[in-house]
Amino acid sequence: MKIVSSKALHGESKALAAADLTRRQGSERILTPEMVGVSGRKNTAAAAKLLTTLGGKPRPITTEDLHVFKRAVSKLQADRKNIGGILAKEVVAQSTPIDLARSKDEINHAVPFRFAAGNVSFQTSASRKYAATRHIVQVELSGWSQAVGSPATTLAAAKTATEQPVRFECDCGRHTFFYRYIATIGGWNHGRVETGFPKIKNPTLSGVACKHVLRVMVELDRGGAIRGLIARAIRQERERLAGKTRKTVLSVEKSQASKITTVQAAKPRDVEKVANKLKALLMGKIPKIQTKPMTREALEREAVTTRTRLLAMGVSRADADRVAAAILSTKPTK
Repeated sequence: MKIVSSKALHGESKALAAADLTRRQGSERILTPEMVGVSGRKNTAAAAKLLTTLGGKPRPITTEDLHVFKRAVSKLQADRKNIGGILAKEVVAQSTPIDLARSKDEINHAVPFRFAAGNVSFQTSASRKYAATRHIVQVELSGWSQAVGSPATTLAAAKTATEQPVRFECDCGRHTFFYRYIATIGGWNHGRVETGFPKIKNPTLSGVACKHVLRVMVELDRGGAIRGLIARAIRQERERLAGKTRKTVLSVEKSQASKITTVQAAKPRDVEKVANKLKALLMGKIPKIQTKPMTREALEREAVTTRTRLLAMGVSRADADRVAAAILSTKPTK
């Protein structure tokens, strides 16, 4: 991956965002929230002029389709209550197999180039299938203020920041047409809000993130070099608040970015393997044979703790209750 200066990449990201907004505003075939709401015959008639791929083939939208879309939105909002964002672990664990496989096979690098007020900008490699040489992923750290104000060391504070919910966006087509609406409804959208239901590309609202975002999330969750740069950004912000500097932006030099690229190339991330491990973590570990004696009280504490953690991670209440019940059903060993 060719390393480009932070200034050039920042300018490129602004231009891409402006072009995306212009394209969106010029579209005349948007399935609006009013149409999905099925609030009247007028909206239903307007929606019927549009097409969907629900069922596998392009066809005109029906009133029943609108009810299906509305239920999909309701389910997404009920299952994912992370209004403040979504955990990096969740993004990886809950993404589709095809996005995970593509990220593993096609996206080798995810390197930050700019830090500003808790917003981290990454450049990632591209598959080159569509002539793109790179993509830009923007990530907002919801735990930024907490990390800056914490009495912890900058490195420990950086760890705190990466373990809190995030919001994100990518300039690629898959995020734009498949996942930006999901991110908007789910509460983890960064940048332009999407109000158009993905009636053609993703009518079932499946998946979470594109291959470029997935590569970034794995680095946020496990990349020591990334965490070190976040620590530098926290130190700079603390110094700014103390009147020692006026800098509000930390730009990553090309030499530092090249070093990160070299490290990532030497140790490729197996995104699919990471996802499998995180899925097991999200669903909790159901005790089978305890390595040490566990009383009924200990099992009850384990059930409560696990259920609370799963709900905090965004797992549905039904699944969290099921795991807690499985723990309680384990026979005490003393």
